[in-house]
Amino acid sequence: MKLSTMFFILTPFGFFCTENGTGLITGSVFLIIGIILKCVERNR
Repeated sequence: MKLSTMFFILTPFGFFCTENGTGLITGSVFLIIGIILKCVERNR
């Protein structure tokens, strides 16, 4: 499994399964990291 795919799979959990209102931040970070890793894997 590629690392970018793992971050895309974890994104919904970051949005919905965190407490104290940090879900938007966590989900956004996972999504951005997944996009960056996808671009890096494509340009390799």
